[in-house]
Amino acid sequence: MKSQWSFKKTRILTGLALVAAVNCLFETTMGNFLHMVKFPFTGAVMLGFNVVAYVLARWICPRPGAISAVAFITVLGNIAVGAGMIKPFALAAILCEGILIDIVIFVIGFRQMGVVAASVAAYFFAFLYPLLTAFLFVRKEVPKALASLISGVHADAAVPFAVFLALILLKLLIYCIIAVFFGVLGWRLFLFMEKARSAHALSME
Repeated sequence: MKSQWSFKKTRILTGLALVAAVNCLFETTMGNFLHMVKFPFTGAVMLGFNVVAYVLARWICPRPGAISAVAFITVLGNIAVGAGMIKPFALAAILCEGILIDIVIFVIGFRQMGVVAASVAAYFFAFLYPLLTAFLFVRKEVPKALASLISGVHADAAVPFAVFLALILLKLLIYCIIAVFFGVLGWRLFLFMEKARSAHALSME
């Protein structure tokens, strides 16, 4: 009995480590490539893949803390392979988003609504994160901090407030759409993996 539990625990830890390693590899390859070609909403797209990876982690280990563990290992992996290119604020965002997703799923439950809500919460945090870092840590003035919410808008640019507000709301709407898409995608992946595991269990009987 003890050996079976030890094997199961080892298998879970190995699975979480593998998910974190793939997530980290994706961050450091595809993420850097998308940033290099200036792909629109690169951060939002990469966060979406993180959400899918976190759902997979929760499938491997259906307990609170699994997602936070994968996020933490992903950060460590980024530090290990990001020689000379470590971005502290970006790494802190990955960890905070993982913890936030873990908390929301724990509160609402691991079901489609919980996963989608967790994804939306993470995207809302990612949307406000530039403002928080600009204002709290970099100590930018309020106009410059607000301008950090919209890429390509200079703080000193004469942009009417209505236009600026419309741009912020448009970006937030796009973030919400992407969040729901990847939340549903992650849940669909979970259902597929559950179906495959059930089919395998039946074939072994």
